[in-house]
This record gives sequence, structure tokens and C-alpha cells, in this order.
Amino acid sequence: MEKEIINKTTIQQDLRWHYTCDIRRLFIKIAIVAIPVSIFCFVSFMAHAPIGFTLFFAAAFLTGFGAAPIAIFRRLIYIHKIKRGDFFIKKDRLTSKKIAPNPFDIMDVGYALFPHRNKRIYHLYFAVYGKFTLFIRENYKFSKNFFMTGKGIYDRAKVGEDFYVVLIGKRKVPMNVYSTEFFRLKEEN
Repeated sequence: MEKEIINKTTIQQDLRWHYTCDIRRLFIKIAIVAIPVSIFCFVSFMAHAPIGFTLFFAAAFLTGFGAAPIAIFRRLIYIHKIKRGDFFIKKDRLTSKKIAPNPFDIMDVGYALFPHRNKRIYHLYFAVYGKFTLFIRENYKFSKNFFMTGKGIYDRAKVGEDFYVVLIGKRKVPMNVYSTEFFRLKEEN
């Protein structure tokens, strides 16, 4: 199997694509839940349901989805930093990997609409930069040979293998990884 050559520009485009897709998915999930809950609160208010009942559902909705705008804002910051070139590519060694149950699986309202969603979360642990969580999303979309899901990366990763680890800004946690078994980083001049 021949390694594909990647560079900082390829990684920059890949990262921007990931975070843009994440923002779209968050907006879709918010819309799927926000519209029915808003209608329910409005109908219960108009039907003269006890005000406490309506306020309880409104508060639960706001609490549950208060984090979504924060997550969207963080991804917009990452996209801005990536556009500016404020990210670093380091080499690190995989020390272990672990599968964990998805803690949001029970509460995820969108599961019926997105049945392909993983019921497990895959983690890779690196010697220097620590834990990286692999999501169900597509990875390496730019690649002709190594386009795969997070589970695919997890299944093919070998303990002791080197990866290119991407760090964004001052965060010292992996934001994306690229296996040296599949890719060779070409330094740009």
C-alpha cells in the first residue's frame, strides 16, 4: 500500500471541512428538537396548562441546548484559527486505545433520524498529547484510498504506531490525527 502525500494545506482544508460539517450537524439537531419543544411550550401555554408545567419544559429545553451555541461558537473560533494558519502538526506515538459507551446514546433524540450514529465512542491515547476522541464522521475525505469513519481509524490503528497530531492554537490536545502508515507529511517551503 502506497502512502499518500499530505501537506499543511491539505490538513488545513480537511480541518475546515470537519468543523463546518460539525456546525451544520449541530444546527440540524437543534432544529429537530427546538421546533417541536417550542410548539409544545406554546400549545401548553395557550391551553392554559399550569404555568409551572410550561416553565419546566422551557427551562429544560434552554438548559439542554444552552451548550449548543457555545459549541458552535468554539468551532467558529477553530475555523478562524485554521484559516490564519494557527495550527501545528507534531508527530506522536499511539500508546493505547479504548472503546467506551456513548453517554448521550440514551438521551439523543436525533438517533431515530440518524440511525448510522455510533453507539460507542473510540479513543486513541498518545504519549505526549493525550487522548483523542474519534467520532462517527467521515475522515480523510480528501483521500482516494483512506477515506474512513472514526471506527475505521480505530480499527486500523496499532499501538506503537506514529501519527501526525494536529494542534490548534494554544490547545495542547489533538484536534485531528493522521496515521503515518497511510500518509507522509511533505514539508512546504
